Order: sequence, then structure tokens, then C-alpha cells
Amino acid sequence: MRISPSRLLDTAYSAATIATSIAKLEKEFEDIKRSADNDYIDAVDLSGPAESMLLSQSSGKLIAESLEIPELAVEIERAIAQIEKTLKAEKLEEQEKRQQRAVEKEVGSKK
Repeated sequence: MRISPSRLLDTAYSAATIATSIAKLEKEFEDIKRSADNDYIDAVDLSGPAESMLLSQSSGKLIAESLEIPELAVEIERAIAQIEKTLKAEKLEEQEKRQQRAVEKEVGSKK
């Protein structure tokens, strides 16, 4: 058995990476707009690259169809839903931390 690169997977991941990059830029833009009253450094996450989805439901279906494994589509769908749930929870937690820091900063400046 010879292993070779998969054009299908390359295409699926490329499309997902582009969509993720656009979403990340949109988020950063929104953070900057929201931070107009705050310091820029507080609005931008400097902790490193955020986790993001590499696959979408449509690319998962494409992979399953191309590999002729219909059951794979269900597993990819389940995995994507699970990861999306985790990412949303992490995002909510980060927003709560930012709000707490903003409150602490405001209280500290009033003293």
C-alpha cells in the first residue's frame, strides 16, 4: 500500500483554513472597534493563536462521500458539534475574564 497526499483533504482543509482566517480577522476587527474607549492591548488577545475549526459540516460530508464511507459523515458531524460546544464555552469563559479584568481595572482607578 502506497501512501500519497490527498487532494480531497488538501482542498477541504484549505477551504476551512481560509474561512477560519476570515473569521479571525473579523473577530479582531470587532475587538478593536469595541476597544475604542479602552487600551488597544486589552482588546487584543496576546496569548497566542486561538483554537479554530479546520473542518465544516460541508467539508465533512465531502470527505465521507469521496471516501465512500457514509458513516464517517455522522462521526465528523458529531465531532464538529462537540468541538464547537467546547470552543463556545472557552470563548464565554474568556469574555467573563475580560469583563472581570475591566471591572477590577475600573475599581482600581477609582481608588
